[in-house]
Amino acid sequence: MWSLNGSIAELSGGLLHARVDLRYPQRGLVGVRLSNDSPQAHSLPIHHMLQVHLAGYQRGNCTILDSFVRGPDLIVSYAASAIDDVQSQVYWRALSIHEHEAEGAELIVSVQTESLDSRPASSVASELLAQEVWTLAENGEFERRDQGAMAPPGNAFSSPHGVTLFRLRGLPFSYTEMIHPSDLGQSTISAGDGASGSFESRYPLFCEPLEKGVIRRSRVRGLFLPRHDDTLAALALYRQFAESEPPLTV
Repeated sequence: MWSLNGSIAELSGGLLHARVDLRYPQRGLVGVRLSNDSPQAHSLPIHHMLQVHLAGYQRGNCTILDSFVRGPDLIVSYAASAIDDVQSQVYWRALSIHEHEAEGAELIVSVQTESLDSRPASSVASELLAQEVWTLAENGEFERRDQGAMAPPGNAFSSPHGVTLFRLRGLPFSYTEMIHPSDLGQSTISAGDGASGSFESRYPLFCEPLEKGVIRRSRVRGLFLPRHDDTLAALALYRQFAESEPPLTV
């Protein structure tokens, strides 16, 4: 499902189409659309999906050590930056979960170091437009968060379980993002100016120091699903994700 041409990778062949420049993982997946090769292709209001902000790389391009495609996986290894001795490996794994009509990707980020003590702090983020935003609350039910005092323009609100559902404006689709509970930190959603319906989700990764010889790994999923019964489907998808075994990676 992935094709790789130099540093540009494209996801196609299924319902989800997108591309990523491997030199700039912080830009994430762009040009996101859903299409089954019919005339009705839906360009989605996702500016950047599953951006990866790696430790030590704040801006500019990242140094690629290796990149290849294996089945549904796009796998990229990055060298340590000049300011932080942390090597990273990123998987963009194409996902299709038929029982919930869900299409998307799982992001798997791994870090390791040769230093005795390193700071591998990284994050995953997405930027999109949405009509409604719901987060999974402490009571296990979805709660709308984009209205009134719950989402003051320019401010951020938390996602207690790291599970958010975005109802996309003018489309019969919703988009849900979720971080695996074993990786959960202070996940936040930042609201734009209110009128535009712009939002940014952010999931901090690897906030603790990293010791030499230790590999740490985190997972975030982004999935598109039909609007009808989307909260029930998103909850089922999260439970399935939470119960899943750690991925096999190299």
